[in-house]
Amino acid sequence: FTRRTKSDLQELKSLVTSELGKSYALLKERTKKMESTADDRVQRLLDKLAEETKKRRELHNKVQELRGKIRVFVRVRPLLEKERGEGRCIEFPEVDSVQVLNQELQTAKEWEFDKVFTDQADQADVFSELQPLITSALDGYNVCIFAYGQTGSGKTHTMQ
Repeated sequence: FTRRTKSDLQELKSLVTSELGKSYALLKERTKKMESTADDRVQRLLDKLAEETKKRRELHNKVQELRGKIRVFVRVRPLLEKERGEGRCIEFPEVDSVQVLNQELQTAKEWEFDKVFTDQADQADVFSELQPLITSALDGYNVCIFAYGQTGSGKTHTMQ
């Protein structure tokens, strides 16, 4: 009885070892297949992302071209403390236009621009208008943001 039990036990161990080996091989094969499927799916998604990113860049920059290659924005800085008593010489009669009053000659001149930021505009307003240009620059396109004006006119105030 003991020999037979030992023999059965040995046979059972061999059978379990064999089945475990087969199960391990099957598990390894299926894991490899799943990894391969996942890798293929990831690669397809990466390819699709690259394609969509390229389309987004092209469409974004097409919109920028349609808006104009050269655009002129004006930002009027807020009055300084010492200027507040002198009165304003700048008015905004319409959206994106500036009127400068010459109080001595009692005349006014008006100019239109692509965008006018009044003295009430803050940095967030300026950034929201420039953000598409910044995106174009990050996409690798040539962009120039140029601040021009006489000393004390607000260039630094605008660019900071």
